[in-house]
Amino acid sequence: MSIVYSLDQFWNDLSTVLTNRNQTYTFTDFFSLNIGKYNPQRIAQLQLSLQQFDSKKLSKLIQNNPTIKSIEWPAFELFILKYLLFVRDIDPWTILKSIDLFISVLECQSMLLNTKNNNKYDKISKLFLDNYKESMDLVIQLSHLIDTKSMEIHNREMDFPRLTYVSTILLKSLNNIRSTADLNTAENYDKIQLLFDISSNLCDVYYKIGSPVLCSNVFSNVNILNLNRRLIKKSKLLRFRFIMGKYYAHQSNFISSFHHLNECFKSLCLSKCPSSAITTILKYLIPVGLIQGKITNIQLIRSHISNTNHSLNKILDIYEPILKIFKQGNIYGFYSLIYQHENFWKSIRLWIPILQKTRVLLLRNLLLKTWKLQNGTLSWPIIRLLLLNALQGMNKLPITYQFTSNLNNDNVDEYVRNLVADVVFSGYIKLKFNGQNLVLGKTDTFPDMHTTLTARFAGNPKEAWLD
Repeated sequence: MSIVYSLDQFWNDLSTVLTNRNQTYTFTDFFSLNIGKYNPQRIAQLQLSLQQFDSKKLSKLIQNNPTIKSIEWPAFELFILKYLLFVRDIDPWTILKSIDLFISVLECQSMLLNTKNNNKYDKISKLFLDNYKESMDLVIQLSHLIDTKSMEIHNREMDFPRLTYVSTILLKSLNNIRSTADLNTAENYDKIQLLFDISSNLCDVYYKIGSPVLCSNVFSNVNILNLNRRLIKKSKLLRFRFIMGKYYAHQSNFISSFHHLNECFKSLCLSKCPSSAITTILKYLIPVGLIQGKITNIQLIRSHISNTNHSLNKILDIYEPILKIFKQGNIYGFYSLIYQHENFWKSIRLWIPILQKTRVLLLRNLLLKTWKLQNGTLSWPIIRLLLLNALQGMNKLPITYQFTSNLNNDNVDEYVRNLVADVVFSGYIKLKFNGQNLVLGKTDTFPDMHTTLTARFAGNPKEAWLD
């Protein structure tokens, strides 16, 4: 193959790309790591041209290049070196042998996000933003692929050395953007968008490598900026808030979780929004709401979505009977349905919370049902009868699902009283009892459970900027 695109041509194009005078390439085209996307023939020819240079000689050529010397930015100089080494050494037939080259370039790109408040550096950095976004997405995907395949080959679990290292690069990138002077201005609109891309990707990576608790550091770094929501694209803000909602659910902070997930859902236009986005949000919003006593109107959701949305309809088919039985206070029916779809609940990491957090809520709904059947009255014999009836069949379920143990005729009355006391203490019923006497509140006897919880537990004031 004759060399058409040489290193000399690269230097010429570099000068015009940096000044937006190049008619052939954008900045992202020119420095893309996706070698098959933008003019792969140019990359192949440049690779041939670079074979004659070792790393030391190539470094000297870069140091003496007039364009690079005029910029006087060591971080940019290092990036050019790493990029040319990437082009020289990449093997397009094996990702495994080339992944370190990809990661090395991304790491240098992250340094270009720290402009040290230098106007000349800042102009170049802004040219890099789209290129960094593309590189970040590609390197995360490739690193995850290689780490996953490596685990399969070596029979290991949760071993992500490359992806873990990439997470450190993303965190540095996030902090580099955060250091931008006057970040919260329209002039830095594009940087703010990248900030949220990095933040969301970093949290996704933390989940992949089994360290989701580190997401809290990302949230803190973003919250402290107190950004203007109007400067953030709706899609990027929605993705960030969804991750926050999911994270808080997994940390058992269901008040904050529901708030963020619900805000995400309210911002959607169900008739126009991609079905995957609706499915992703509702998969967590419905059970998180349930844990706080919120019953989602499944029929209303179905009326706004297409019957061809199989993934969402499949999830709604799981949730709909659970919500119906939950509302009735049918304890055995509720837990038997959870058991039936146990793998699903484990996959969204809400299996333990849905077992533990719904017990008092189920009892409250059972008492409400009893109260309605008794025309606004309650008595111990009726409560005892309906509770024992709701528990029938529980012994058929695994021990994890058991509502009680060692229940017999000698302790059943005490057990019933303790359960009712739990509901009263939680604020889900206005009731006083002394011996056999039950005195119900005359107004708002059964307060709304979600309202009761939100009044007791305030949200995070540091996240007020999101609203």
